[in-house]
Amino acid sequence: LRSMLYIAALLPVSLLPYTIGMTGEFYMITALLLGFFYLLSAFLALYQNNKKYIITFIYSIIYLFLLLTVMIINSPHHLSP
Repeated sequence: LRSMLYIAALLPVSLLPYTIGMTGEFYMITALLLGFFYLLSAFLALYQNNKKYIITFIYSIIYLFLLLTVMIINSPHHLSP
């Protein structure tokens, strides 16, 4: 239950790069979708008996990789020297 609260708190923080203009709308949509699925994985882990949080752990690694990749790709200054 505590992990779901932390993930829910992470959602608005993950939108800060869009809010301050570091990234575009593609990042915002991706961050919302990835955050939703991250929260969903924590919710599903509550109802699994065996190795219940390994799915959330694996998804957290995928979440960070995809979020940072999209941040780099969608940055308006990523091609500037």
